[in-house]
Amino acid sequence: MSAFPATLPSAPPVAVFDDDAWDDLLNFVEERRVIPIVGPELVTIQTEAGPENLYTWLARSLAARLNLPPAPGGQPATLNDVVVRHLANRGRREDVYARIRSILRDATFAPSPALLKLAAITDFNLYVSTTFVHGLICRCLDTGPVKRRGIHPFNPLPAQFEPHATRAPHDPANT
Repeated sequence: MSAFPATLPSAPPVAVFDDDAWDDLLNFVEERRVIPIVGPELVTIQTEAGPENLYTWLARSLAARLNLPPAPGGQPATLNDVVVRHLANRGRREDVYARIRSILRDATFAPSPALLKLAAITDFNLYVSTTFVHGLICRCLDTGPVKRRGIHPFNPLPAQFEPHATRAPHDPANT
């Protein structure tokens, strides 16, 4: 007898906003009481092969820069897979940070339409990102009707490796 049920319970239904909830949300945005959190869902980039998730593209680019063979099984490697393989081959973790920074600095892809639409909402005065996209967010904010200031990216490296440490916070060279 199996300890697992024959069928898994379904996920709880997603809450649907009614008109009042939408009204409340729009009022909160207008009052600047909403902080958008930019996650990986908004970072689709345009590559030669078409639209691609930034993390999939970054994992493939990082593997190439670290001279790692393609992921086994033909499936796209995750960023975590690439880092684990690099460290398992006695690679240095500092190389990972430096290569990712170089890859993103040299990238020329445009921000996703969803990210551009989010940046066009002028009532947002603070964005939180859970991704590597501060350069893309800067580009989006620079293309909008109101130029925004005060981009403060987190970098796990010491200050001497921080690309923004010696530049103005919203300098186009930071993208």
